[in-house]
Amino acid sequence: MNTPEKKIELINDKKFLRLIDIRYEKDAHYYAATRRAPGSTFAVLSEKEGKLELPDAVTVVLVIEEKGSRKLYLNYEYRYPAGRFLLSPVAGLIDKEDREGADKLLEELKNSDKPIEELTNEYEHIITNVLKTTAVREIYEETGYDAKNAEFTILSPAVFSSPGMTDESNAMVKCVIKLNENEIVKANPVGTEVFSGHELLSKDEAKEILKKGRDKFGNFIPVYTYVALNKFVNETNY
Repeated sequence: MNTPEKKIELINDKKFLRLIDIRYEKDAHYYAATRRAPGSTFAVLSEKEGKLELPDAVTVVLVIEEKGSRKLYLNYEYRYPAGRFLLSPVAGLIDKEDREGADKLLEELKNSDKPIEELTNEYEHIITNVLKTTAVREIYEETGYDAKNAEFTILSPAVFSSPGMTDESNAMVKCVIKLNENEIVKANPVGTEVFSGHELLSKDEAKEILKKGRDKFGNFIPVYTYVALNKFVNETNY
């Protein structure tokens, strides 16, 4: 599919977020937020490049298994734009250290003449370790759990958060942590985020939140929480 020529103008540049003006034609402005430099936004990537690009962050569908019972772990994290604590899955940006070596390999794929299907398979092999490394770090920072030996599944290499406003993308990863017989469920965040407790939800409890569209405090839920809840309740082995 052909897309119009674009010119990106940087309007505001902050540490973790930028405001850009995407110009498709003269005097036509489309404002958007991005975490990327103007020249690497999804808006200017070719169709092939976009299919082989690392996401900005990783969101984890974190499942805790204790004595054969599996429950979904969600945090109440303070979300500044929403102005309140929202029930949220473990998530975080992919750091430079997480992606070490991957950028060069992905650039080689983008310059390759191989069929896109073959490139996509190689891409998923490259990013798997990046996503797992990020997930392990974020799980430890937000829960205190060591997930290095946990069971990981890549659910999606990238999901756009709100593509009418931003090109921010998150990979979706499922992680199952099996507690030892004498190990207890805990929550001991060590990162800089602000939390106010957590939930360990059974399948029925997760269904109830989905039905209401609100957490137990009556607050609406983020879209990634909705995705995590749906994934959890639709797994046949829970």
